[in-house]
Amino acid sequence: QPKINLASGRIVGLEALIRWHHPTRGLLLPDADEDLRRQLCMEIFGKGGETVWMQPPFYCDYGANILLGERVLFNCNCVVLDVAPVTIGDHTLFGPAVQVYTVTHPLDAGLRRTREFAKPIDIGRDVWVGGGGAILCPGVRIGARSVIGSNSTIGDHARIGEDCLLYANVAVYHHCEVGDRVILHSGCVIGADGFGFAPSDGRWEKIPQIGRVLIGDDVEVGACTTIDR
Repeated sequence: QPKINLASGRIVGLEALIRWHHPTRGLLLPDADEDLRRQLCMEIFGKGGETVWMQPPFYCDYGANILLGERVLFNCNCVVLDVAPVTIGDHTLFGPAVQVYTVTHPLDAGLRRTREFAKPIDIGRDVWVGGGGAILCPGVRIGARSVIGSNSTIGDHARIGEDCLLYANVAVYHHCEVGDRVILHSGCVIGADGFGFAPSDGRWEKIPQIGRVLIGDDVEVGACTTIDR
């Protein structure tokens, strides 16, 4: 749980994050201030601050719910909304502008005014999430040694197995599951939301799509392929 500074009433991790981004603080400090930088990382993160490398700017909700393994790297402009725990394995790398969201909201506009939900995210060891706006949504799990290409989106509660390779601009929709050692080439769409169209009696009819797709182990899917139900 986030720790509160009783004197200021502020969350300890966020206080450290503010100090980190101050023009005379954080990674903008000369090498002689490595001890201070390491101290701030240990205050920001719930675990793993001793070895993390964080290139500013970096943004989070609490920091205390981000649990890191050894030698995790965040490049600049990463966002981790850690309303629920975010667990990240050893030696995992995040490129610039990666977005990790545990928090979500109801689709109903009225409910959105008063309710908010969060689901934990689990990322294995030696994972590489490419930069350029890759998004990991609430409840996502990514297996060890997998690569998520730049500008890809992994929808809520989706599962990516171990040793997978997702090239750029891949979308895996909510609740879909991808097995181990799967390769998804650029532009793949796995799963669907809402409705699609199918031929019937010489015309196209609108049909509901379930969305959830399961892909087994050792599968390779070509570029710009859509697999839905």
